[in-house]
Amino acid sequence: MLGQLHLERVGDPADPRLKPFLALPLRKSVGAAPDEWFIAEGRLVVERLLASPYEPVALLVTESKQRWVETVCAAAVSVRDLPGPLPVYLLPDDRMPEVVGFDFHSGILGAGRRQTPSVWTTEFARWFDDRRTHATFGIESPTEADSGTAGSPTRQAGAFTEAATETLLILPAMSLAENLGSILRSARGLGATGAVLAAQSADPLSRRVIRVSMGHALSFPCWHSPDWRRDLLRLREAGFRLIGIEHHPRMCPLHRAPRYPRQALVLGNEFAGLDDVTLEMMDDVVGIPMHPAVDSLNVAVTAALALHHYASG
Repeated sequence: MLGQLHLERVGDPADPRLKPFLALPLRKSVGAAPDEWFIAEGRLVVERLLASPYEPVALLVTESKQRWVETVCAAAVSVRDLPGPLPVYLLPDDRMPEVVGFDFHSGILGAGRRQTPSVWTTEFARWFDDRRTHATFGIESPTEADSGTAGSPTRQAGAFTEAATETLLILPAMSLAENLGSILRSARGLGATGAVLAAQSADPLSRRVIRVSMGHALSFPCWHSPDWRRDLLRLREAGFRLIGIEHHPRMCPLHRAPRYPRQALVLGNEFAGLDDVTLEMMDDVVGIPMHPAVDSLNVAVTAALALHHYASG
């Protein structure tokens, strides 16, 4: 026992206590129901798990990493309110591949509980706060009349009482884990508020998304919407400006696009972009001008550029 850690040496890769970590590559089949836990890989990502709102379930660490457990890990866990000591399973270094199912050299894995952190449920509710229904939009220069906006704005620019800018990402069909992970990392780094995902989106707690995001997916609130188009309308009613990010003939160039106190950036599928129905719902359509020989940018790159303009500009 080491503070809130319970170190246990495990010699058998088939030990039932190691169930969360067994045969990890076999769990990534499309459509498979997610486990009750998710997996964080590597020292830095596990440290971010321990600092995130998610509850850690167990750690699997090779014996050569025991010193890390006794120092960094113990310090991280000491400031958390956990239901009991966190199990840390120490495994001989050469047995790790037998457990996880591939050559894994970092020697540090963490399992976290998938349950949505309670602190985020309040955050989600705040996005849709109907007390903001009658709020109007404040616009930074240039004015809406000069912006070249191509959407179908339905309200006049005016005062908005909220001081802080809130920027949501709407990602209804971000199906590639690498893109979603990269977007969540950018969103965390550039000051976005959260993301709305739909059933067609990749799992934000999949191993690949967490790894590509460098663990930042664990500290970024993601709302799983059962009806994302309806939620778009709810966000508009709550004072969010709906902004479609799309390379389109009717687009306003990103560098000229106005910013709003509450704004929702809608990005489409990696291959098809935003469809006509979604574009008709937008208050603004904004795109990134580029060389005519290139028809589009990678969606994660596009998201980062848009976030730099809207969330951190």
